[in-house]
Amino acid sequence: AVVSTQSTGGKGRASWKLVNEVSGRGRTSACRVEGHSPEERLSNWKNHFLGLLGQPPVVPDRDLEIPEMHPSLDIEVGPFTTEELEVARKQIKAGKTAG
Repeated sequence: AVVSTQSTGGKGRASWKLVNEVSGRGRTSACRVEGHSPEERLSNWKNHFLGLLGQPPVVPDRDLEIPEMHPSLDIEVGPFTTEELEVARKQIKAGKTAG
């Protein structure tokens, strides 16, 4: 009953505090990095991410054909023409932001 009145009263923080007290949960140390000094922790972070990102990806079948997700569209990529600019200006409402 206390949780429902806390959550409907706009007191989400108090609700989670109560849930954590009842469940025995506390703060997790998931993002804490081992190390006795800031330099050692920074080195551990660097080594961690080098291990994740510093290696080329393992591709099991390099000959696998990947289908095209979006077909090529017939879009003019040159400069705007005067006619296109006039059409765009007429579509924008005065005093309003485009988008």
